[in-house]
Amino acid sequence: MARRIYYWLQRVYLYWRSREKLLMIILGLVVVVSAVVSINIQRQAAKPAPYVNPYETLVGVALSPKSYKGEKFTSFFDKAKEIGNAVSWSGPWQDFAKSNGTPSDIATLAKQKGFMPIYLTGPTIEEVKNGDYQTAMTAAIGKFAATEQPKYIGIGHEIDQLYLSSPELLKKYLKAAKPVVGRLRSTSASVKIFATIQYERSQGLRGGLFGGTNDESKSILKKVLPQLEMFDFVAFTTYPGLIYKTPEDLPDDYYSKVTSLTSKPIIFTEVGWSRSAPEEGYDGSESAQAEFIKEFRHQMEDIKPVLQLWSFLYPQKVSSVFETMSLLATDQETSPGFEAWKRK
Repeated sequence: MARRIYYWLQRVYLYWRSREKLLMIILGLVVVVSAVVSINIQRQAAKPAPYVNPYETLVGVALSPKSYKGEKFTSFFDKAKEIGNAVSWSGPWQDFAKSNGTPSDIATLAKQKGFMPIYLTGPTIEEVKNGDYQTAMTAAIGKFAATEQPKYIGIGHEIDQLYLSSPELLKKYLKAAKPVVGRLRSTSASVKIFATIQYERSQGLRGGLFGGTNDESKSILKKVLPQLEMFDFVAFTTYPGLIYKTPEDLPDDYYSKVTSLTSKPIIFTEVGWSRSAPEEGYDGSESAQAEFIKEFRHQMEDIKPVLQLWSFLYPQKVSSVFETMSLLATDQETSPGFEAWKRK
């Protein structure tokens, strides 16, 4: 009898010991899970919130201050805000890898000044030919995107040049661009990615101040646009004043005809018309610039682009045909073109 009692007492003891061990295991797991959750919460708290587009339509200018130093640089953004709500930066992809590079400065100023930053970058033709940039560019842009969460970024500049150089060169660029696009989408689900095309040149309009001849039968858009499915927008730069001598010369369907070639939204990352005659016989003046803007906006009624950027606010050190395309002279506060370009 005593042995039986001892046996059952031992079973009870072992049972409660096992329950105690189980409880300790459960408590240990709770501690570990709590620590992991705490770390993830801290990481999420440290990650900056995405910069959300508060606007339906983005209108603005490219980064083009009177000076890139001091008050003349920061005051540019205040003047740009009089026009609209967006400022673009264009530069080499290597700058994204710099902690104190211009892209980081623009991201900081965008939050301080309340504008949407647009980033425009991409490989040079020589880099595409050599093909040794893909890994470094993906890493540089990806790291920046993970930190700053850009909303709009172009990763190729006027890529029609690649096709005109060699159709295979464009394919080579697009193959290299896929990892960049994938990296961007993995860091920011809402990012809009694109590569720009020069509108006039891609339409076969290479005469006038471009120095060639106009032949719209040589338009390459039907061949190029179907290859750009990975991008969110069809993005153009446009300078019709290099082809047409007056704003009145623009055909009524100059821009709208491209809508038959794509179902994607269309944006314009560079728009320009000279404020003084770039060459004899061309109507470059402040009034002509304003008239072109009115015609451009009229033709945009059918396209409804979500982004429109003028090329320069103040004069920049660029090639001669673009020197006079700024909305303002260095000593001006306003102009007919400045007033016409303002976001309504």
